[in-house]
Amino acid sequence: MGTDMYLAAIAVSVQRTEPPDFHKGRLLIGSIDDVTQFTFGDTDDVESAIRNLLPDLDPASDVLDPNGQPLLELARRACLSIVDDLEEALASRETASIVVAGYRLYVSGGLSSGDSPTDAAEKIWNASQLPIPVLREMGFVPDCGELSLRNSGSQEYVTDTDIVDALALGLGTRTEWSSDDYEWIVNILSKVRPKPGYDPPLQYLDGYSRQYGFDPRTSEFLAQNLGEEVTEMTTESGTELS
Repeated sequence: MGTDMYLAAIAVSVQRTEPPDFHKGRLLIGSIDDVTQFTFGDTDDVESAIRNLLPDLDPASDVLDPNGQPLLELARRACLSIVDDLEEALASRETASIVVAGYRLYVSGGLSSGDSPTDAAEKIWNASQLPIPVLREMGFVPDCGELSLRNSGSQEYVTDTDIVDALALGLGTRTEWSSDDYEWIVNILSKVRPKPGYDPPLQYLDGYSRQYGFDPRTSEFLAQNLGEEVTEMTTESGTELS
C-alpha cells in the first residue's frame, strides 16, 4: 500500500501579537447554553463524534436527547477536550509554524497510508469540530480563504460594519433582486449573527437574546423590525414591546 503526504493546519492572523487564548475558548464553551451551536463540523453523526472525543464515556449512556440533539454537558465536555488537545498539539515538537500570505500557520503532518501521520495532526484536524465563535474567540481564523476586511483590517474576524457595507453594495449595485438574493443575504449575515431561518421565530429570538445578553424587544428601533409572528405571540403572552 502506498503512502501519501498528509498535512493538518490551523491559522491565526499575523496581525495578532498574542498567542492563541485557549482559556477564552474554554470560557465561551462553558457559557453556550444553546446546544444547537454544537454541530461538530456539521457531521451527520454527532453521537459518534462525541464518543470518539470522549473515549471513556460509558457505551450504555445516552449522548442524544429525545429530539436528536446532543446532551449539552456532553457536547461541552467534548469541545473542551478538543481545546485541551489543540493546546497540547501546538506546543508539541510535532508541530511547526510558518507565515504565509498574512497568516501564521501551525502545521503538522507527514507520510501516511491513511492514518493520522502524527498525534498533533489529528488534534489539529479535530479543531474543525468546534463552533466557529469558539475558534474566533481563541484567535484562530476558521477560513483561510477569507480576505482581509475593510473595517477591521484583519483576516481574523468580520465586523458588523463590514457586513452592512457588503449588503449595501450588493443590493445597491443590482438592477433587479431575485429570490436568490435572500439566500445571499442570509449567508452574509450568518458571519456575524446566528443564521436566520434555521430556527422557529421565537426560538431564534430567544437564542439571540441569550447569546448576546440583550433582549431586542427593549430597543424601540430593533423591536419595530421583529417579525409579525414574534410580535403577536410575545404580546399575547403579556410581554410588551418597548
